[in-house]
Amino acid sequence: MTRRVISIVGLTLGLAVLAPVGALGKAGGRVRLYRSTDFGFVVSTTLTPTSTVGNSWGRITGTSFGEGTYTSKGTTVKITGSGTLSYRGPHGVTTAANGDKLFFRGIGHGTFTPECVTARTAADGCVVTTVVVETWTGGTGRFKGASGTAIARSSSYLISSDGTRNKFANVGSIIGTIRY
Repeated sequence: MTRRVISIVGLTLGLAVLAPVGALGKAGGRVRLYRSTDFGFVVSTTLTPTSTVGNSWGRITGTSFGEGTYTSKGTTVKITGSGTLSYRGPHGVTTAANGDKLFFRGIGHGTFTPECVTARTAADGCVVTTVVVETWTGGTGRFKGASGTAIARSSSYLISSDGTRNKFANVGSIIGTIRY
């Protein structure tokens, strides 16, 4: 009987040593695949002929939270050359259906079609594409202390513009890893 107990304890300890740290429980979290798709809107205000600041919001579906919503405020876009731009998003929030929040920020680059310079309506064909590295910066509920990075790719299609305020429809996808 004693040998059997020692064998079971030994096997249990052996499995604990061999198991990935994240598989043993919440402490420190476990690295998970993060994948999502989103659809929403971006409203930007032109600050100078080469820069805008904007906010975005929409619906998102992802592997780590199911259905949810997202918002991002204070995103700046600067034209860096003919048809190219830089992107900086200082603060965003993804909210899962149960209310848990995941915080992120992003930095990246993109392109825009020549029509964006003078476009006023969707018929003008203005399209902005971006590739952004998103960094998870914590959250609430199960995302408290979350960390990780992902690549977000999106395309934004101009809906309307008055020359200062621009509204875009946005579709995108995000893939990376998250630890929580």
